[in-house]
Amino acid sequence: MRSTHSLVSRCKRTLSLSRECQLLLLAVAVAMPPSFFHDRNVFVVHAVNVKPTCIPNSLRVPEKVTHRSHKLIVAHRGASYHLPEHSIAAYRLALELGADWIEPDIIATRDRQLIAMHTVDLGVTTNVADIFPEDRRWFSPWANASSYWAFNFTYDEISRLRLRQRLPQARTTALDNMLVVPHLNDVLDMLVQWNEVDLAQILRQSTTTNTSSISEYNSSKTSKYPTALNLKQSGLYIELKDAAWILAEADLDLVDLLYEHFREEQDRWDNILRCWNGIRFDQYIVPGLVIQSFDGDVLRAFHNRWSSVFNDTAGTSKAEPNYVLLASEGQCADEMFWLNVGDHYRSFIHGIGLEKSCLLDSRFFAEELSPVVRAEEFNLALHPWTSRPEISEVNIQFNSAFEETQYLFCKEGVHGIFSESVASAVLAARLGCNNNDGAWQPPPVPSPTAIPKSDNLCYNDPSDSIFYVGVACFVVGGIVAALLFFAALRSFPSRRAGSGRRAIPTTEDTLYDLELT
Repeated sequence: MRSTHSLVSRCKRTLSLSRECQLLLLAVAVAMPPSFFHDRNVFVVHAVNVKPTCIPNSLRVPEKVTHRSHKLIVAHRGASYHLPEHSIAAYRLALELGADWIEPDIIATRDRQLIAMHTVDLGVTTNVADIFPEDRRWFSPWANASSYWAFNFTYDEISRLRLRQRLPQARTTALDNMLVVPHLNDVLDMLVQWNEVDLAQILRQSTTTNTSSISEYNSSKTSKYPTALNLKQSGLYIELKDAAWILAEADLDLVDLLYEHFREEQDRWDNILRCWNGIRFDQYIVPGLVIQSFDGDVLRAFHNRWSSVFNDTAGTSKAEPNYVLLASEGQCADEMFWLNVGDHYRSFIHGIGLEKSCLLDSRFFAEELSPVVRAEEFNLALHPWTSRPEISEVNIQFNSAFEETQYLFCKEGVHGIFSESVASAVLAARLGCNNNDGAWQPPPVPSPTAIPKSDNLCYNDPSDSIFYVGVACFVVGGIVAALLFFAALRSFPSRRAGSGRRAIPTTEDTLYDLELT
């Protein structure tokens, strides 16, 4: 009895930190006689009423799910093949094409505002050089270069800029200088509008009445059980971009700024951070928020602050984001990267985002040490980046980005992919693999001599076609030559002088005529 009481006391002191202790206390409350808790009734009630922590949804679709495809699509910088990257228009198009997440890169301005842009250098995708003078350029020791850095501009100044196509040689520039740099608020408003209003309008025809989808969604706002509309909602896949650089040179902490945004814009985040406790085993909801970074320590700092901000106060529990550690081609081939994943990061991250060449180039790993095997050992989802439609960006083994994506899905078994051609990736995900065991097979390449025989053809062997074409060309050529010959004869009629032909003039006559003229 004394040892049990001591265990309960220790759990009581760490109640707000340990869910295991909460479960232990409940078990003890059931097993012990009422007299044991005679003076501890308040403590037991407190343990029973603690709000459970919300477990984030998975980054992989369970096999039992049938209402959607089993592969997930991250719209890399929006539908950035079609429209300027990190624009509201590109994000919106990605949602309409069927993306599960839109992927904004988040950086900070001088006045602590969060904007969506791939790089701190404003000159890459905006007309900043046309708006601001040369003296606004600044030398960055971190980058060892001079440019217009976003953290030296206020949001009001950046709002004067217009976006430009980052790859004008390969992609359309029709919308250059027309779209603005979006604030994080703009991205959230657009996504919430899609999830709460527009999605219901699009799917309304599948219901029995014109208003049933709207009322179904409205009733689901207070329910822990998802509706058919909730199962189709999309989320945010945010990268905290260049966090160490911005902290070092601008003293702006992206983790702090994002938590400030959570507090100041709670209404905007309610839909994204919603906790689902009533989801069934055969249902899947895309996690509303995923945080990604190349820096595992940034992800750790974000994770360590979550419980103190959202789960300590009753009624404020939110779905903690999934965390994805990114790695380039050089990192994935480094044994130290995988050691760090196993020793330092796997306790709180949920997925790995590898450069796709790590999976497509067999030089990097032996089969037993492949990224797929290692990720599975750590129980981490695998979301490679980035599929681009330009043939120069497609691995030489494949004829298109679509074929490359199918290979990654079906042969390598990745759970999702970052793509800039969203329609192609969505199609690959929905088509699935072409056999039941999931083994990918390359599409057959027809041989020039592998033409099937048919009764409808005038020849049975492809080589016969050369003979028939030659004969046809000879006949047609002869007919044309004959027609030209007879046409030439008719153009020179006989010219008669008197009863006989006109005499051909002599050279002397010709010279005489020339002298007269």
